[in-house]
Amino acid sequence: MTRTLLHIAGLILCVVDAVAQPSVSLSKASLDFGMERVRRGATDTLEVANVGAADLVVERVETGTTAFALPALSVTSSFTLRAGETKGVAVQFTPPSIGTFADTLSIRSNAPMVHVPIFGRGVRSTV
Repeated sequence: MTRTLLHIAGLILCVVDAVAQPSVSLSKASLDFGMERVRRGATDTLEVANVGAADLVVERVETGTTAFALPALSVTSSFTLRAGETKGVAVQFTPPSIGTFADTLSIRSNAPMVHVPIFGRGVRSTV
């Protein structure tokens, strides 16, 4: 009888542990800045939400090129989102020259890593 109760308690703990996971939800699947003047910056915000049941620990948010930057967030800083919480991550596009630029915003956390495609086009002038 004791062994059966221990087995049931172990199964319940496994089920609870499997359910209490963090999960990332994003306000946009990608960021498209469109046309922006060369050397002028445009900023957009991506809302990162934790829709899971456990804390989401975002260890690092990073981009791979200098055309896109994270002005309001140090790429080495980390933050925690409790279940149901949301945080805005600002991304700035400053085209260094004329042309099309693409990059990936990576969100590293204790949930599976998320990659967000980001695009922009540098132009001489805008209307």
